[in-house]
Amino acid sequence: MLSEQGLTGKPLYAAVRDLIHDCASFMQFVHDYNVDILAVEIPVYLDEGVGTLIDFVASKDARKYEATPLSKRKRHTVIINWKTSRKATQQAHVLQLEGERRMFNNVYGKRFGKITDVFNLAPTE
Repeated sequence: MLSEQGLTGKPLYAAVRDLIHDCASFMQFVHDYNVDILAVEIPVYLDEGVGTLIDFVASKDARKYEATPLSKRKRHTVIINWKTSRKATQQAHVLQLEGERRMFNNVYGKRFGKITDVFNLAPTE
């Protein structure tokens, strides 16, 4: 697909390397935090007429547990925004996550419970 977009040589190699890196980082996060993905690209909105798609709604361990049995781990439902840029979190990202949280709670909060925790997942390792 990248070749069909006209990428060749070093740019193609760099794009493939980044895609592999980003996907592997996401899979490592899923493994480390025992993530169950509940929804992908879920539409949300505010009654005032603002809407968006949330990348992921997930249930995950509250922290990276090492030896704690599954039955004793604290879990929570969260919104995850997957960033593939190599830049640090920007103020705009924080505002985006807050907006997504408010929109989710507006549309689904009464039925599925309100979400309080939101995360940017930006692969760095």
